[in-house]
Amino acid sequence: MALLINDRKAILAGAATTFATTFRALPELLTIFIIYYGGQILLQTVSQTLLGEVRGEISGFLAGVIALGIVFASFASEIFVAALSAIPRGQHEAAAALGLSRARTFISIVAPQLWRLALPRSWQSLVCLA
Repeated sequence: MALLINDRKAILAGAATTFATTFRALPELLTIFIIYYGGQILLQTVSQTLLGEVRGEISGFLAGVIALGIVFASFASEIFVAALSAIPRGQHEAAAALGLSRARTFISIVAPQLWRLALPRSWQSLVCLA
């Protein structure tokens, strides 16, 4: 999500920003209800259209897991956006000077720094030991 928010394409960045802002603003219980009841309706409508009969049901536990995962992803994306903006531009320029691709730059140079900046201080000592 953080990479989409920082993407150069305005449509993807706008959609990711809208997603993160919406699910950070909604209460978790409302998100669970939306996933549980809205997901049921969506699943039954799709099965009616494709199979010709109403099938499918979402359990309360699955709805809770999906909803809380979405809420956590929206909060975590903002943390990673801040961590991405804290990485100096010179790191990207140095990787380009070495001839690294954008994917290799992210994997080898940006991601390790991103995790170091995004994790709380108490976790950083555990990550350094591994």
